[in-house]
Amino acid sequence: MKIILYSFFLFIIICFQTNNVFSIHHHKRMLNVHDNPNLLWKKRLLLVKLKDSELNDFKVSVDKEFCRIQNRNLEIYVERKKKYINLFNKKLLKLNFMVPDKVLLVGYDGGVKFKSNNLVNLKNVFEIIDQMPIRKSEIIKDKICN
Repeated sequence: MKIILYSFFLFIIICFQTNNVFSIHHHKRMLNVHDNPNLLWKKRLLLVKLKDSELNDFKVSVDKEFCRIQNRNLEIYVERKKKYINLFNKKLLKLNFMVPDKVLLVGYDGGVKFKSNNLVNLKNVFEIIDQMPIRKSEIIKDKICN
């Protein structure tokens, strides 16, 4: 009986210790960064870890690019005290894991589209987003930005 229980316990550990998730078609899938129903398939996320000295300059660049940020359905979250806070409305974002990178771009599907250990210019983020298939169909609805 102990051998059966031990084998079952070992089987459960092996099954749930993997970082890879396979669909029914046996192709590798990424784990979602979040599973917030208000954001999945509605918003792209930019998660940023900033030093206090970087925060003001980043906010200035965000303010300058606000129209372009809106055009790309991009929500920006800044890490403060191990929590991600929306830069615009101060709402907290619950993640499925802590992000080790300085910058993480998350697509509509909740998957990671870009990551960097260096702070990235917003224009570079826009270029990455603009190459995404869904974004290409959204461009025709963009507001004109200065």
